Amino acid sequence: MDTYRLKHIMVVDDDPSHQSMVLSALGRMGYECEVASNAFEALEKLSEDSFDLVISDIVMPEKDGIELMKEARALLPDLDFIIMTGHSGDYSYSDIVAAGARDYLMKPFTKAELKARLERIERERGNELELRKHRDHLEKLVTKRTAELDSANKRLRQVQKLEAIGTLAKGIAHEFNNILTPIMAFSEIMLEQAAEDDSFREELQIIVDSACRARDLVSQIMTFARTEGAERQIIRMGPFLKEIMKQARSSIPATIKVDVNILTKKDVVMADPVQIQQVVMNICTNSAQAMQEGGGALEVRLQDAVIMPESMEIRALGVKPGPYLKLTVSDTGHGMDQTIVDRIFDPFFTTRQPGEGSGLGLSVVYGIVADYGGTITVETAPGRGTTFCVFLPGAEHELAEEPFTVSSSSGTGKCILVVDDDKLVLLAAVGILESLGYRVVAITSSLEALELFRATPDELSLVITDLTMPHMTGLELAEELHKIRPGTPIILCTGYGGMTNRGDAAATGIVETVRKPFSRQTMAEAVQRVLRDGATPFIPLMRK
Repeated sequence: MDTYRLKHIMVVDDDPSHQSMVLSALGRMGYECEVASNAFEALEKLSEDSFDLVISDIVMPEKDGIELMKEARALLPDLDFIIMTGHSGDYSYSDIVAAGARDYLMKPFTKAELKARLERIERERGNELELRKHRDHLEKLVTKRTAELDSANKRLRQVQKLEAIGTLAKGIAHEFNNILTPIMAFSEIMLEQAAEDDSFREELQIIVDSACRARDLVSQIMTFARTEGAERQIIRMGPFLKEIMKQARSSIPATIKVDVNILTKKDVVMADPVQIQQVVMNICTNSAQAMQEGGGALEVRLQDAVIMPESMEIRALGVKPGPYLKLTVSDTGHGMDQTIVDRIFDPFFTTRQPGEGSGLGLSVVYGIVADYGGTITVETAPGRGTTFCVFLPGAEHELAEEPFTVSSSSGTGKCILVVDDDKLVLLAAVGILESLGYRVVAITSSLEALELFRATPDELSLVITDLTMPHMTGLELAEELHKIRPGTPIILCTGYGGMTNRGDAAATGIVETVRKPFSRQTMAEAVQRVLRDGATPFIPLMRK
């Protein structure tokens, strides 16, 4: 601890001889001093210069030392006083200290007594300054930690909101997908069978497109609910990002300048391409909306970032240390105030007019990024544009092979068992498969399906089963079927995006999973692939 030293002392006394004696003693001790003969002169000098200490007589004309101290303290709260008194009856020590003095001296006093008082004040001042320094440091730490906790609490509330909506979404998604399946399937079949000049082709296409939009909306809800079965693969983000932005350019007004900058070659991530496209498109759409009226500039930048274990970013971002890809989307739009920023990732929250958006876009982005172990930040202010920064964990893998392409083939001679407790979904599957030339046996009960298979196991080329059914689930049915005829190819259909993983499916003999609502093309490719390859390893959820 540094030693504190009084620098500038004022002596106030109406007795010239005593004034001179005190000045002489202070001078010999090396202190810089000034004198005042009364309280008014002292107050004037205090207003013009800075002093560390005032040594004042208590009895003076017009204003005594106590009155001087009170007025001086009103101007300079930290100014210290030593009160000198020649009569023990004027004020007691406790009276003087209670009035605000640091100490007092009884006249006549010696140089040693004066020196002792000054040294004590310097020690106390030094300790006080050291304590103040520690207090200020602790206050900064508390302020910083409070901000970190506030940020963590905001993230926690955001997660809790998404989980609550996710629970609701999970409950309705299965039934909604079952409703969409026959609408999509039969409208596609009718469109396929209709002649080119049929007057109702346009209406059928509207039905198909509307069903696809509804399917995509459910997919977005399931994504932020984190029940969406994402098919992750190795992606080189640089070329993929450029391709996404080429597609996005057509939907962004010409008044907005778009720049794409790839600043890294370490651009490999393990992710679902569909979800990455959702992240980029939703953020860019949000940015373009902010510049819709006056135009502006949109910059999309990709760069690598390394977050160290002891760095401040660990606490600020709430992510694990390691290599990340940082995707930055900046716009020059109108920006947002803190009220909007606090709710920007809330499901169904939107600042757009009714009918212009579902309010799910950014909540979907948040759910996807969080599910990958990354995070997203927002920097914005009214009139200063907005910058989104997405951090995605990097991956050190080789690029995946090109996906297998299924060719068209006839289903003649092949019989397929379809099991689903929802009659409308069952009819949709039957309609699609029969339109492709397959023979179909349709059953609504998994127990009845098991008995039928046990009676005629060799007559069935493939089994397609729903996941969630009464009495016996699709996974349990698959397990029983393989006990009867090992190697039987089985496709699992599910309205829950994330209910099946590789381990569960492979253990029960599932070779492919198709998500509801499935299109005619999706089902055709899945069936053709399984019948061509037989009991191949499990393939995750198909998306078409």
